[in-house]
Amino acid sequence: MWLAVQFAAALAGLLHVRLRVMETLRFDDPKAHRGVFRVASADVERVRSRAFNQRAGTPCSR
Repeated sequence: MWLAVQFAAALAGLLHVRLRVMETLRFDDPKAHRGVFRVASADVERVRSRAFNQRAGTPCSR
C-alpha cells in the first residue's frame, strides 16, 4: 500500500510540474495555449501575465 501511495504522490507531483512549466515557460507554444488552456493566439500576450500571478500555498497563507 505504501508503494501505491508513493507512486500516486509522484504522479501528482509530475503532473503539477508539467502544468506549471506549460503555463510559465511554454505558454507561447500553440500546443500549450490553444490545446491545454484554450486561449486564442491573439490573446496570448494579454493573458500571459495571469500565469505568473499565481501564489504558492493556499489563499489563507497570507
